[in-house]
Amino acid sequence: MRGLDRRAFSNRLAALRAERDMTQEQLAAASGVNVNSIARYESETNGPSLDAACKLADALGCSLDVLAGLTSITG
Repeated sequence: MRGLDRRAFSNRLAALRAERDMTQEQLAAASGVNVNSIARYESETNGPSLDAACKLADALGCSLDVLAGLTSITG
């Protein structure tokens, strides 16, 4: 089993958030994940816990596979 690709997660998180016209603050409010954590995920400083990744995926209305870059955004 391979680990999470931080770069792919970071890029996908920022892209999905921008697609939904959300700020990091809005995503934090919608997901319950701290805004500073979201900023660190998007800058590849830290990777998320499974719990945080699931909350972000739910708030963005996508699967964890899509958010992690394992599945295409378009399907």
